[in-house]
Amino acid sequence: IIVILFFTTIFGVELDSKIHKLEAKLKAAPNSTALRSRLGKLYFKNKQLKKCIEILSSEIDELGKSHKLILAQCYLMEKRFVDQSAVLQNIIDSRGDHYTVRFQLAKSYILQKLDDKAAEQLLIVIKANKKFKPAYNLLIDLFLKAKNYYEARLLIEESRTLFGESGKTLSLLCELYS
Repeated sequence: IIVILFFTTIFGVELDSKIHKLEAKLKAAPNSTALRSRLGKLYFKNKQLKKCIEILSSEIDELGKSHKLILAQCYLMEKRFVDQSAVLQNIIDSRGDHYTVRFQLAKSYILQKLDDKAAEQLLIVIKANKKFKPAYNLLIDLFLKAKNYYEARLLIEESRTLFGESGKTLSLLCELYS
């Protein structure tokens, strides 16, 4: 335990030192997207979410995908789901369509209670990658929640064909057919 605390303390001090150095460099070059990106990543590692949001959100169009994902994660952790959705949509618009980002967007919509938008995104995810089981599971849950048993049944059957039988799918089908 002492060794863990020692390394945690050293890492924390080292991280703080890196942050201070980058903050000083950023004061000298306030328009540097590269410095902002590096500093935002360090703030995130140091769990300084508000500072990370502040530094990254001001340059969102200049950020790379990985830093936009960090910003989206900060918004999620701060429970700012509308902002998270906006960042994820920005990634989709600027970097092309990637099913994992759309899946995160769908989950963000669910947190905002926008189930129809979430279902739209999940259908796009499934169309883009038929083998992405989490999208099927989440969409089935949405259909069941909305009492759309017909669509849920169809999706469970498709899932069963793609991923094989499971206790959960068989149980759900029995429930839906009864």
